[in-house]
Amino acid sequence: MSTLTDRYVYAATRLVQSEDERKELQLELRERIEDTISALEAGGLDRESAERQALTDLGDPLRVTAEYRQRPLHLIGPRFFYMWLRILVIAVSVTAPIVLAINVLVAVSAGETVGQVIVGGFGNAIAVAIHVAFWVTLVFAVVERVAPDSADAWTPDLLPQLPSGGGRGRADLIASIVCLVIFGALLAWQHLGSPFLVDGARVPILDPALWVPELWLVVGLLVLEAVHAFWVYRAGWTWPTALTNVALSVAFAVVVLPVLLQDRLLNPAFVQMQGWEDWTGTGTMIVAAGVVIVTVWESIAGVVRTLRGENAGRA
Repeated sequence: MSTLTDRYVYAATRLVQSEDERKELQLELRERIEDTISALEAGGLDRESAERQALTDLGDPLRVTAEYRQRPLHLIGPRFFYMWLRILVIAVSVTAPIVLAINVLVAVSAGETVGQVIVGGFGNAIAVAIHVAFWVTLVFAVVERVAPDSADAWTPDLLPQLPSGGGRGRADLIASIVCLVIFGALLAWQHLGSPFLVDGARVPILDPALWVPELWLVVGLLVLEAVHAFWVYRAGWTWPTALTNVALSVAFAVVVLPVLLQDRLLNPAFVQMQGWEDWTGTGTMIVAAGVVIVTVWESIAGVVRTLRGENAGRA
């Protein structure tokens, strides 16, 4: 008849694949249990009660085995948890909106209904978010088990520096990148996937003649804006980043304003299809005024953030 000790040792070692490791663990457990039983018997308990009490004190056999083998029971432990969380949030926040925007554009171009656009767009975005979460978690789970523990103890010297110049937070960086990607995708979509058709041919919304060179200049500025966003995130708002922000804002206005003021933004075929000939001039002037306001606002905002950062540094 098996004893409680036999059953406990079996439960603790049955999942150990290596025979040598399993035998060594069985011996260590039996010695530890027997020593505890002997101590309890010396305290006045009978053998059966002492055995039950010893096993109760040891606790879950699988947890005891993990402690002996120094194997983590958690998927991602304290060493990498916050790093995993930060990367996961960034990865999902960037990929899901991009996939949603692309799916919506493709669905609209294909002439799908509103319900199909919403269900398909959000369904694919959620699926991508799940895939990203799975692979990021898998990588960190593997690293948790193979990366050696750092032998260096924590000291205050390891604390990060305070952000200089009131640098953008991670949320601002993500929002900037997502908006830039969506804007770039819209430029491509209105030309390649326009839902407006004439005799089966797609009619671009913007004048196709703008691709050389104006729209390509805009795409280049979008790339530079993304680089600038990362620069501000890393370095904070300083005079170099603020002046670069002014230069990029002015460059965008220099490229876009002549197109608007000369009424060359919209494709004439698209304007005729929509019957907008009577008010495109007024509309483009309003948009041009908006571009000027945004350019001035963006330029001043960067300078103000830099000055605030300098004042905070003096305080």
